[in-house]
Amino acid sequence: MSKLSATVIGFIAGILMVIAGILLYKANVPEKSALNFIGYAIFGLAIVITIHNYTKNKANKISFGALFNQGFKCFILITLIMTIYSFLFYKVQPKLVDEIAERTKNEMMATSKDRTPAEIEKNAIDYKKQLPLLTAYSTVFQYLLVGSIVTLVISGTQILKNKN
Repeated sequence: MSKLSATVIGFIAGILMVIAGILLYKANVPEKSALNFIGYAIFGLAIVITIHNYTKNKANKISFGALFNQGFKCFILITLIMTIYSFLFYKVQPKLVDEIAERTKNEMMATSKDRTPAEIEKNAIDYKKQLPLLTAYSTVFQYLLVGSIVTLVISGTQILKNKN
């Protein structure tokens, strides 16, 4: 596996994460299930493998920047794949979007004291229209944040390990 580049590993991991997401959805795994973290496990493992493979190659200059760059190449591709998947998932699932919007509307009706039912209804309609895009924005932020943290930790750990 050491011959695989960061982008190839990122692509493979992204596709595996999409497959895992589809399988979990088809299996009706509850939202609060720990199984939903399989994608994050694949994500983190891809970054670890990428950085580890880079350090195994003796021809590579091992510096924090070089290691972070490899992790970045991996997680940025995964982020792109997952963002496209998230957007398309909700675009092709109008029934699911309707269910989410209805659930959100019902929660707002029960808890919101400062909005009229007409305002809540309008918010639900707007939310339904914007859900795929909001999900895509959220996915970008989420994966960039997690990817940066994991890459920072793994790169730093490798640098400390190589100093000893």
